[in-house]
Amino acid sequence: MNVKFLQDSIPVFEKCSRNMVNRMKACPKLEEPIDVLPFTMQCSLEMVCATTMGAEVLEREGSQKFMEDTEEYFMLVASRIFNVWLYSDVIYRKTKQYLLECRTREACLDFAMKVDPKLVSAQFASVRKSF
Repeated sequence: MNVKFLQDSIPVFEKCSRNMVNRMKACPKLEEPIDVLPFTMQCSLEMVCATTMGAEVLEREGSQKFMEDTEEYFMLVASRIFNVWLYSDVIYRKTKQYLLECRTREACLDFAMKVDPKLVSAQFASVRKSF
């Protein structure tokens, strides 16, 4: 990653951080601490999407669903990594988790296609067909 890219991304990082702080401010004032993980996960995902697909992706219709689907997809992949019984594709493809992974992956690819069809190149199309 070069310095110019990082410098150009600072406004995006600031915007995403401000959005996160505003979402956290909307939480009710409780005596107990709040879980910041969902806020930081969404902020990080927004930063990645904005820097790879363009800043305007955050304002597009369906972006919230895309964020949710992407987060769910990563959680499914991570849970497979930590479950030795799901390592085998033969077994994994017979699970409900596999079907959910396919659905969330398709939803993410569909959104990316709407943002910029060039993002979902022939490589992604071939990956899509293999599942």
